[in-house]
Amino acid sequence: MTSLPDDFDWAAYVRQTAALQGYALDAEQVGRVAQQLVLIARNAAPLMAADLSDRIEPASVYRA
Repeated sequence: MTSLPDDFDWAAYVRQTAALQGYALDAEQVGRVAQQLVLIARNAAPLMAADLSDRIEPASVYRA
C-alpha cells in the first residue's frame, strides 16, 4: 500500500471532495476537517504499514 506524501494538501482535498458532494464549507470548516483528516491519517499509518500475509483469513461478519 502506498502512503500519501508528507506535503499532501488536505485542505485542497477537503474543498474538492466537499464540492463534489454539494457541500459549501467556509475556510474555518475546511481547516477543521483537514485537521481531523491529518489526525486520522497519522493514527492509521502504523496499521496501514503492517505487512499482512495473504493467508490471513478475514473476520467473520456477525449478524443478529
